Amino acid sequence: MSRLTRNLSLSAIAATLLSVSTAYAAAGDTPPPGGHAHHGGSMMQHNLDKIHSQLNLNASQEQLWQTALSTMKADRQQERALHKQAKQQMEGLMQAPVLDMHALQAQHEQTQSQSQQLRAHTQAAWLNVYDALDQTQKATVSSALKAQWQRMAKRHAQWEHHGNAAPAPK
Repeated sequence: MSRLTRNLSLSAIAATLLSVSTAYAAAGDTPPPGGHAHHGGSMMQHNLDKIHSQLNLNASQEQLWQTALSTMKADRQQERALHKQAKQQMEGLMQAPVLDMHALQAQHEQTQSQSQQLRAHTQAAWLNVYDALDQTQKATVSSALKAQWQRMAKRHAQWEHHGNAAPAPK
């Protein structure tokens, strides 16, 4: 095996291990996606509560909001359970004397696919809410999102300025 081929093979294995270990780490007991701890809840929940109070939703919009909120919570619970199951499967695979990289990769891809389906389900529920809003409400949502993105960009710039790598997106 040439040196280049061996290095490429090692790089591919390292990349696979990195992606699998990222999924393994994500399976830990961490705050919910988008959520930093915030007085017993998540920052995301705090932001949702804040925007909800500003929207003055009518009854049908409120129903869509509550549906999206419950969908998000249920999907998040399912995703946590999925990652817990993936962690257990990985621990089982790690007991083998020689790692089955194909099995690890297949398990990782399956977990990622199922997680993406859950995220798409949640996104669709929130898009239903957005589609039901009037232009004034959409402007309120847009302003809130733009402000959030500016805060995130500012934090990212601070991380870069201090030489710290920003957390990798999932």
